[in-house]
Amino acid sequence: MNTNLFVIAGLVLGVLVLVLCTVKFKIHPFFALIATTVTFAVVSGMNLSEMMDAFTSGMGGTMADIGLVIALGTVTGALLEKSGAAETMAKTILKITGEKHAALGLAITGYFVSIPVFCDSAFVLLSPIAKRISKDTKISMTTMAIAMCMGLHATHMFVPPAPGPLAVAGILNADLGYTILFGALVSIPVMLAGYFDRRFLRAGQ
Repeated sequence: MNTNLFVIAGLVLGVLVLVLCTVKFKIHPFFALIATTVTFAVVSGMNLSEMMDAFTSGMGGTMADIGLVIALGTVTGALLEKSGAAETMAKTILKITGEKHAALGLAITGYFVSIPVFCDSAFVLLSPIAKRISKDTKISMTTMAIAMCMGLHATHMFVPPAPGPLAVAGILNADLGYTILFGALVSIPVMLAGYFDRRFLRAGQ
């Protein structure tokens, strides 16, 4: 019973350390997660040797499964950012959807851009485009922002090489190809739900 209490306390304190490191002290997520791991290990009663063994085996196993995908995704994301390809993609999609459905076009852009680019970086990248389109089309900036965010977060949460779904695939030993395929499919209704909610159901608010 006491052991279970220590484990629960370790989990709670670990989450608090993670939030403080990332939100309050702006520490890089990698180092914040290391601090969280150490906190949980110490509070739950693990000795230093056990902690290091668990950390290295877990890190090594995860990187062996998904390390190459992370590296390729990072490189692709950097190329999209630096080359201006993300903005070109946004303009192309918006030409297809037209001004009347500009919010949908921005949501679709976010859907694709957030796969290789981290969600927060993609948000910064696309925000100026959203503001300009909102001004040109007279569509509410709230509508544009929510549509864009839903597109960004949908694939960020479900489609590798985003770190979250990659980690889940590694932990569950899931087939990475199927994870990408089904994640991409599930992300579509998630993206559309946010768009339609803002565009039509709450248009009068």
